[in-house]
Amino acid sequence: DSAGQVIARGMASVSSVQASAGAGQKSADLGEGISAEVIHRDDLVVLIA
Repeated sequence: DSAGQVIARGMASVSSVQASAGAGQKSADLGEGISAEVIHRDDLVVLIA
């Protein structure tokens, strides 16, 4: 959040290089091999409700 408190943790399904390459782009504009999904909801734990 804006105060710097961690609100969730997850396991990324792509590398940081792949995530950076897709950041700010629309899903339709992503190149071959770049996933629009970085963390699937099944791999995400929300720590604060």
